[in-house]
Amino acid sequence: MLGLPLLLLAAAQDDATQAKDILARAAKPLKDAPAIRVDVEFEVKGQAARQRWSILLRRPNLARLEQSFGDKVFSQTILDGKIAWTYVAGTKQYSKTPQEAISALYLLFPLTHVYFQGEPEKLLASVTGVRVKREKLGETPCEIIEWTAGASEGRLWVDDKNVMRRYDQKTTFQGKAYPEQTQHFLRLDLDPKVADDAFVFAPPADAKPLKELDEGGQGQKPRTSVARGKGTPEEIRLAQEKLEGAAKRLGAAKTIRYRIEWTQKSADSTVKAVGRRPNQALYEMVNADGDVSFGLLDGKDYWGFDKKGEGYITVPQGAVPAKFYFDPVLSLYFAGTAKDLLALAGDLRFRKETLDEASFAVVTWRVRFTAGLLYAVWIDDQQRIRMVERIEEDVVLDRLQYAEYEDDVKLADEVFNYRPPAGAKCLYSAAEEERGLLAVGAPAPDFEASDPSGKAVRLSHFKGRVVLLHVWEFP
Repeated sequence: MLGLPLLLLAAAQDDATQAKDILARAAKPLKDAPAIRVDVEFEVKGQAARQRWSILLRRPNLARLEQSFGDKVFSQTILDGKIAWTYVAGTKQYSKTPQEAISALYLLFPLTHVYFQGEPEKLLASVTGVRVKREKLGETPCEIIEWTAGASEGRLWVDDKNVMRRYDQKTTFQGKAYPEQTQHFLRLDLDPKVADDAFVFAPPADAKPLKELDEGGQGQKPRTSVARGKGTPEEIRLAQEKLEGAAKRLGAAKTIRYRIEWTQKSADSTVKAVGRRPNQALYEMVNADGDVSFGLLDGKDYWGFDKKGEGYITVPQGAVPAKFYFDPVLSLYFAGTAKDLLALAGDLRFRKETLDEASFAVVTWRVRFTAGLLYAVWIDDQQRIRMVERIEEDVVLDRLQYAEYEDDVKLADEVFNYRPPAGAKCLYSAAEEERGLLAVGAPAPDFEASDPSGKAVRLSHFKGRVVLLHVWEFP
């Protein structure tokens, strides 16, 4: 009876060991190369056009990436060790971001992942279900390493000369299968000639930095100076006091109505919002083209739908608290306190400002767990939030300006009661997706996976013990 499970376990261990050996052989020449150049053709199934990447890398953290269609380069990214610079030829714009904020950029390809990480075991440690098979790529015999990483399945092709030739990836997320993507590694140069300025960004003479642009809110300068680092104890006290005061002012109202002028990167919108405590809200959003859409929290579910009633989505309300986090006013209104918001705030600061002859308390903070995203909240003398800016690298990502506040307005129950009209199409339903999933408290089915060392284990091996599954997705 034990023969078959033991045989399967031995086969799984053999696949993991074999995959590690294949990657180790492919990694050896990369380890010995101070710099590499690789050309990658990026194919999306069903699309005729193929994007091409020309990538130059030098340890420990320098990169130059050029993206092109045909012979035309449309963007360039340079990682100089501290800053990631991106230039888009079509718009003649360039931007900069702290390199650590996009560190995954040069780990998009298994080949570059292994080059920078140095140890192929780190790649295999982030995946499960490793399998090895042998097939031909055209006329070239290859070993194929297959794995599962979160919602994606990957297949890495390595030829008999220990060169990575191709990587396929299929992703299924929330029940939707996305088009398969393939990275063709066309040419690998282990001894490229690297110019002294290869990793130095020099914008063309007619290029403009993103912060000088003013289109749809993208690139605007903040209305207040943004200081980095932790504020003084007095600044922190005043910042907490002002945010808590604004939250209590909002929380004192049973119902609330207000308008937002939302200036963002993609487009400008006018948003009319109403809320009723403890957990109901309706947003009516009108964009610059006059298109109208709605977002509704009915106390149980979230509904998103258009004015014509042609399509809608629905998910349990508890699954989308962040849906409205773009609007701190609603978050503070529901909570009646700034405690939860402050738990996510680092580097709190406080200052007084005057804008259009009105005085404001301006509270700024850095969002924890992000590289550089900042919030600036303007609070007037009546404890009303009048403006919120999200800022990155001293550039405004979006701006919300609040007006027409009304407290304790009369709202009919029908305002928060949505039922899809006849003929409306359900574009997504979490309830439909969850059918067939295990119920809470039900026994978990047995399954096999690889531990960080590549050893195959089964859930049943840990019967009677607490098991934590840490799902780590390879980029």
